[in-house]
Amino acid sequence: MNLKTCVLSLGIFFTALFIHFRALSEEVTGKPRLVARELSCGPTHPGVIEETIRFSFDRRRVAYFAREAGKIMAVVDGKQGRLYDDVLKPCIIFSPDNSRFAYGAIHNKKHYMVINDVEGKAYGMVVLPSFSADSKRMAYVAASEEKAFTVMDGVEGKAYEGFASINFSGKENDLWCWAKQADKWLLVKNAIEIASFDNATASVSQSSDLNHIAFVGIRGDKFIAIIDCKEGKAHDGMREEVLFSADGSRTVYGAINGGKQFAVVDGIAGKEYESMGRFQFSPDGKRLAYRARKNGKEIVVVDGVEGKPYEKISMVELNYEPTLLSEDGIVVAYTAFQDGKWMTVIDGVEGPLYEYVNVYFAPKGHRTISVMGDDNGLFVVEKAVKSKPYKDVYIIYFSADGSRYGFNGKEDEKEITVLDGVEDKTYSEHTEFKFSPDGKRVGKYRARGKKRYLDLDGVESKKYDRIDRVTFSPDCKRCAFAATTDEKRRIVFDGLESSTFDGFMEFQFPKDAGSGPFKYPFSNNPIVFDGPNKLHTLIKRGNEFIRLELEIVAP
Repeated sequence: MNLKTCVLSLGIFFTALFIHFRALSEEVTGKPRLVARELSCGPTHPGVIEETIRFSFDRRRVAYFAREAGKIMAVVDGKQGRLYDDVLKPCIIFSPDNSRFAYGAIHNKKHYMVINDVEGKAYGMVVLPSFSADSKRMAYVAASEEKAFTVMDGVEGKAYEGFASINFSGKENDLWCWAKQADKWLLVKNAIEIASFDNATASVSQSSDLNHIAFVGIRGDKFIAIIDCKEGKAHDGMREEVLFSADGSRTVYGAINGGKQFAVVDGIAGKEYESMGRFQFSPDGKRLAYRARKNGKEIVVVDGVEGKPYEKISMVELNYEPTLLSEDGIVVAYTAFQDGKWMTVIDGVEGPLYEYVNVYFAPKGHRTISVMGDDNGLFVVEKAVKSKPYKDVYIIYFSADGSRYGFNGKEDEKEITVLDGVEDKTYSEHTEFKFSPDGKRVGKYRARGKKRYLDLDGVESKKYDRIDRVTFSPDCKRCAFAATTDEKRRIVFDGLESSTFDGFMEFQFPKDAGSGPFKYPFSNNPIVFDGPNKLHTLIKRGNEFIRLELEIVAP
């Protein structure tokens, strides 16, 4: 069978085969030095299946499947598991606290759930492994002699003909299941059958705190939302799964009756429309916005109140994602097309018509910056104040607190760097910006010939073939980035270079990483600060996986 996404882990590194310390800079009086600590899981198995390499939620563990002598084994934290005939998707999953792992395995046509290298009972099939949010409970579906049942913490539940899904939810670790029995689909909570339907859908949604859960079932030819055991009204169809507000106190979903679409907000049906866009709650859950089509025109609906109709409406950008609401939920903004041109509409106030218009929300608040213009040039506009015209304006970069911004404007075939509205004409090639979290420092990715360097607060780094992953320490006083020279990678930490390696371990976030909307608490950036002077990253060198820890120490 084909191996698909699996969640694997990089182990508790004190089990590594060696720990290697190395000072990476000369001890020079009066200057700091960079000290490295390398923690290795030892040589990678030669039969490693690269696409199965995955990390735990805390990035401290790695595991993968490997082939040997026609069999497959799991290798977790460098430790080889038993050889099996095959393994089952979703392969290895990890508990949210990273302490437990599980995967399905096949031996002599029998299926086993393996939890922390301990085989469970043999079955004809095992699927859908799930951990509870607090990692205390583990459940999966097993089948034997044409009957299926859940197995939770080793205890078998009631037998059914089949299961569509199992999910943990709530502070009490409630186990919800779609179970099939005698041509009916039953919604089951903690072994109690809540409701019966003719069919079950794949729609399962949970609040961000996992304390609320919603399903969609079909009875006859009608679709019904079930939110925390409570059934909603029957509808001809549903557009999408139930959306919870951030605190889980409010819900919305799109329903269809008689070919018309409408929002069902907190169980109450709203006005009917020809079509609707996606729903968006403000962070505090008090506001709800969406696009809709009415009488052939597009409108924005905010808290049930319709805006002015236009020929077309487009969402604006916040952190490179489409939105109608500012991050604090205070301002509503979009662009509207009318009479062949576009305009900004910010809190209902229309801007001038242009051939091109885009709006950017800054993070952490409701600051807006617009780019608008025509063939005669593009302007960057804030609070009705226009910049000079440019032939082109590229991405608007913001600091994390929204206080600063930068962009590149094209002028006479050259690119002008503009930071907080002030031009820098000393450099005429494309620049990318990276602000410190507090907005006080700014790094500029730049090129000189075929080489790349970082201009940090006006101080240029050494030149490299490539630089990326610029990252600031929590106190914003130190900066690190990845550099490449002759296809070898290294970390540059406040100007001090690490040893070279082949590459970073790439982080993959599979959709089947376990029950519920568990989110990895880290980005795809491989450089992670552990304090003001310390960072770590996960690297590959030769046939090894290594956790590289770097620290700047005083002389």
